[in-house]
Amino acid sequence: MAVSGISVRMAHFSCPLCQEVLRTPAAIPCGHTFCILCIQDFWDNEEMHDLFCSCPECQYTFHPRPNLIKNIALAEMVEAMEKSRCRNNVGAVGTHRPAAACQEAEPSPSQTQEKARPMKSPRTTTVPEALKSRICPIHDRLLEVYCCDDDQCICFLCALVEHKEHTTLLVNEGWRRKQEQLQDIKKQSKERIKKSEKEQKDLTEIINRIKESGRAAEEHCEGVLAGLIDSLQRHYTTVRELIRAQETAVMAQAESSLCNLETYMADLKKKDTELAELSQTDDDIHFLQSWPSLSTLPEPHDLSSVSTDPHLPFEAIRTAVSEFGDRLEAFCEEEINTVSQTVAGNGGSQSPVRPEQLPVICSAQTLEPTTRPEFLQYACELTLDPNTAHNDLSLSTDGRMVSAPYLPGGRDTSDDSQADDDPGHQQRQGHLDVQAAAICDGAGGIQVWRYQK
Repeated sequence: MAVSGISVRMAHFSCPLCQEVLRTPAAIPCGHTFCILCIQDFWDNEEMHDLFCSCPECQYTFHPRPNLIKNIALAEMVEAMEKSRCRNNVGAVGTHRPAAACQEAEPSPSQTQEKARPMKSPRTTTVPEALKSRICPIHDRLLEVYCCDDDQCICFLCALVEHKEHTTLLVNEGWRRKQEQLQDIKKQSKERIKKSEKEQKDLTEIINRIKESGRAAEEHCEGVLAGLIDSLQRHYTTVRELIRAQETAVMAQAESSLCNLETYMADLKKKDTELAELSQTDDDIHFLQSWPSLSTLPEPHDLSSVSTDPHLPFEAIRTAVSEFGDRLEAFCEEEINTVSQTVAGNGGSQSPVRPEQLPVICSAQTLEPTTRPEFLQYACELTLDPNTAHNDLSLSTDGRMVSAPYLPGGRDTSDDSQADDDPGHQQRQGHLDVQAAAICDGAGGIQVWRYQK
């Protein structure tokens, strides 16, 4: 074999185990090359050589044990390099020994197959940690079977004994099926994530709308209650004016009585002085002449209209306002309890609110409805009042339908003279129009109903 033009070192053709020139070289699946006998002896000395074998260089693990085949091209190259080395050594020392002498000095490759040379540094290996998880802890065999029932990897002996009634697959087939399931799970996970993101967006919108609705309701209630406070303030002003008017009237009466009393007392004192002077006179003529005017005392002033109790004039208004306050407090307490129960009832039984179900909060004042859907928001049921309906109108039992069976083409006026004498009839006669008994069951504000013939 011609090797001219090739410059290599013999160290490149040495066995990593025996550290000598390769004899019967063979490459294992990982790519490293050893002497056949060296690598076989190495594998035989491994701890678990019946289960697996590994490369001494890269620790790559093989299962099952690979079949070794002589690398003919590499063996011929090694042999040619050996012959060339022998010729160079002989020429250098001046000894003319045939090439056969080199062959006798060095054992031939065929001889190496007869007897393996002892390795300079035999190695012992241990099972890699990553491989221990692939070995059955019961039978010390590789996990090559997948049990579908127990969802675990087992060896062939486990499949024949402990799991013989179970559904089993080879690990590669089990891996393939689990990969398909994995794709389905990933798809479901993405769909759920997408759905959750949408729900999160909806809930965030609902929360924002709830906050807006809460603030709007708070402002509305604050306005209503502030109006009530203003109304109470006006009523208080009225009551205060009534009290002051009552005070003024009572004081005027008392002051008038006081003025009359003072006049009466002045007259009495004047009369008393004149009587004292008259009692001192000795003139009988003067005495008799003055007696008629001094013998009668002035009439006392009637003070019975003036109450001696200062609280009595205001007792009536005090009592009335106190009763009004008690009734108002009871009414407010009852209505607040009703509002609380309504809110609690709606909050407990209400289904989850969707964004489109929440009212749209407008910063501007609510506009008048213009379209049919807007009118339908204020729809209410009418109840007809029989006390205000015309005699010729016939009401249904539920008070929601009215008919005029005796007026096919107009109103019968034959009994107008008799009806005019009936005050109740006069009250109802003017309500022959459809307004005759319209009582809406809703609250105040915008109310819409539909009239159907």
